[in-house]
Amino acid sequence: MKLALGKRTRIVKHYAEHPILFKSLTFGGRCRKTRIIDYNSKFGSVINSFVSLSGISRKSFDIPVKFRKDYHGKMSDYRKTNPDYEYVLTFDERKHQVNVNLCKDGERYIPTITDKDKTVGIDVNVKHNLFSVSDGTTYDYDRELVEHYCRMKRYIDYLKSTHTDYVVGKRRQRKLDTLRNKMQKSEQQLISTMCKTLMHDGVRHIVMENLDNGFGKSYVTNEKLDDINFNDIVHFLSISSLKQEIEHIARNYDIAVSTVHSSYTSKTCPICGCIDDGNRPNQESFCCVECGHSDNADHNAAINIKNRVVATVLQRKLLKQLGNGAYEPRRLKRERVKEVLLSFRRSLMVTSKSECSEIINLNTFDYV
Repeated sequence: MKLALGKRTRIVKHYAEHPILFKSLTFGGRCRKTRIIDYNSKFGSVINSFVSLSGISRKSFDIPVKFRKDYHGKMSDYRKTNPDYEYVLTFDERKHQVNVNLCKDGERYIPTITDKDKTVGIDVNVKHNLFSVSDGTTYDYDRELVEHYCRMKRYIDYLKSTHTDYVVGKRRQRKLDTLRNKMQKSEQQLISTMCKTLMHDGVRHIVMENLDNGFGKSYVTNEKLDDINFNDIVHFLSISSLKQEIEHIARNYDIAVSTVHSSYTSKTCPICGCIDDGNRPNQESFCCVECGHSDNADHNAAINIKNRVVATVLQRKLLKQLGNGAYEPRRLKRERVKEVLLSFRRSLMVTSKSECSEIINLNTFDYV
């Protein structure tokens, strides 16, 4: 016991005088061991396994971890004949944890699509529903969880405004984390239900907006949710990561996912191609100022999202094709996207009525 306490004292004193400075919360390296993870040789220990990492000054160090077969798979999956392993360490300041990210050998299945496969567009929003599909169906998130979160968020903001030195306690933070976990599981179940329904309908291609940049800043509040700003709801629902979540779950149903530019999807008329701010008289409805076409705003946006992949001209000028046949947006400015949309509209308006009817059969813009 004295030797153990003495060793601990020396180690603590050493790092107190020479602390380790982490310039980044993520560190990547390469391990030269055939067994990067293995069970603890001491039977009955609280620590059931260790991750052995090397690469820092050719020295190795062991990190105690908890290995579970139901989550991590078989231990033999992490064994390699060639001692070459890449790893990433992530330091979580909020949970005070160190996460070790490893990749197992194998090939990830990626669905492939063709031009003949059935395609649908999906508009993502937070006010009326979470997903609005171009075929007319909608899928909404668990609003009770969101309301519960908004009430807690509102109360925390009140405490911070009245007490400048207020810090969220562990108990309240645990409740917030629990709500986030419940919301994440609820979204995954919702996406799984949507993909299962689309698979039964013969859909093999989903098109949605590029959500990497989020929804932007919004100063609109919702009176039903204690005047919580929509930015807080977007952050709570993790809108920016929905594309990766849908892509991961849709793979299990043999459905590929494409993304398009988010510019002008809600202000474009799918009938005449008119792009005008006046097409959106309010948040709920769409009414074209030229042809008078009216529709639900979310459903209208879903149709426009689908058309950018189905229309060959827009597909070539706005998107680039990936190896599996899916598409992703080119790096274009917002003004350039509008130029392409207006040019496509002008090119179709000068065609004859018979040619327009052929274009309708090709599931592009339904011009009149």
